[in-house]
Amino acid sequence: MKTTTVTVSRTATIGGSVTGLASGNQVVLLNNGGDDLVLSANGSFTFATELTDTSAYVVTVLTNPTAPNQTCSVTNAAGTLAGADVTNVEVTCVNNQFSVGGTVAGLQGDQVVLQNNGNDDQVFIGDGGFTFSAQQDGSSYSITVASQPNSPTQLCSVTSGAGTLSGLQLPGLVLELDNGSLLLFDQDGTYTFSTGVADGTDYSVTAPLLPDEHDCSIANATGSIAGTDVVDVDVACTTDIEFADGFETLSETPLDLN
Repeated sequence: MKTTTVTVSRTATIGGSVTGLASGNQVVLLNNGGDDLVLSANGSFTFATELTDTSAYVVTVLTNPTAPNQTCSVTNAAGTLAGADVTNVEVTCVNNQFSVGGTVAGLQGDQVVLQNNGNDDQVFIGDGGFTFSAQQDGSSYSITVASQPNSPTQLCSVTSGAGTLSGLQLPGLVLELDNGSLLLFDQDGTYTFSTGVADGTDYSVTAPLLPDEHDCSIANATGSIAGTDVVDVDVACTTDIEFADGFETLSETPLDLN
């Protein structure tokens, strides 16, 4: 009698859970360099491709989330199948953090106290650079003078141009302050020109370069500094502007952004 041997290979799945993913974001995972898995919400996940028992696996992050920018790390990322599904791969996402800072100049009094968002006091007794505590990407900041100098009495102001940008769907928008400061944008959000404008002087914000298929308008583009920051220079962009003969692409003029 002929004997037939049948070998059955057991397979198992690789999965786990993701936490900390911001609403509207997504992270892309890989297993063994492939089997791309796109996750757009916190919770459990399982890769589609099953592996044979005793196979090795390595889970990595292919693409980190954006808007806000996040970094995701993997715990229990690698191992070898041992007769059961893997369910303990943990992906943890956290918002990237950035610092806010600048320079104090012209201080002659005893000290000046600056705040960010109404707290995080920074006390200065002389000119120099400063940095506030790091903030999560996408969060707002507002630098103000909490306490003015005495002996002699001085009036310190935070000079900058700030506002909001909305409707941008393609990178390539450039704003220019009439003192020569340039800003290049790739997404919506708040902005601040790096070079301040002296109190009592006029300012003007223009858009010398627009993204393809965008029409951007600037509200409150001109004015005079009057003892406080300007925070209402708002830029609104629309796309796919239709003309009588179809769609027009706005021309781009090279600018020196250095």
